[in-house]
Amino acid sequence: MIRTAAWLAAHCLALAMAPASAAPAGSAEPAPGELCKPTEYRAFDFAHGHFRMRGAGGPLAGHLRMTPMLMGCASRGHWRGAIAGRGEVTTWFDRFQQRWHQLYVNDDGHPLMMSGGMRDGALVFTGVNTFFDGRVGLHRMSWSPLPGGGLRQHWEFSADDGKSWETLIDARGTRLQPARR
Repeated sequence: MIRTAAWLAAHCLALAMAPASAAPAGSAEPAPGELCKPTEYRAFDFAHGHFRMRGAGGPLAGHLRMTPMLMGCASRGHWRGAIAGRGEVTTWFDRFQQRWHQLYVNDDGHPLMMSGGMRDGALVFTGVNTFFDGRVGLHRMSWSPLPGGGLRQHWEFSADDGKSWETLIDARGTRLQPARR
C-alpha cells in the first residue's frame, strides 16, 4: 500500500510538472497557427498592409500599418496621426464565440473594446465604451475593402443606444505597400 501510494504520488507530481500544452498520449496537437487557417480568420486580411489614411475631403489623417501576427491568428495595427497621436489595435477571431474582437489603446491611455462580425461586406465592431471626453455610449467601427486594395474605416458614436449616430472618423486608406507575411 505504501509502495502504491508512493508510485501514485510520483506520477501525479510528474503530471503536474508536465507542460500544460502536452497532448495526451496518442493524440496529435495542431501545429502553431493550424487552427487559424479556416476562412473565418481571413475576413480581415484586406486590412493588412501600410495605408495612407485621408479623412472626408482629402486631408491626411495619418498612417495605418496592419500586420498579421501569431501565425495568422490575429492582426496588430499601428496608427500614427498626421499631426499628433499614436495608437495600437489588436484584432482577432474567436472561434468559440464565432465573433471578431478589437482592442484599441492610444497614447493617452484611452481604450476601446468592441466585438462583431461581417455585415454587407464590411467587418463591423460595436461596444459600449467611455469616449475620451467622458461620454459613455455605443461605438461602432466598420472596416471595408475598397477597389484597388484600399480600405475604409468608419467610426461612429451613439449616445442613445443606436437610435442616432455621430460620425467620428470616416477615413479612406490608400495602400502604400503590402503587409509582410
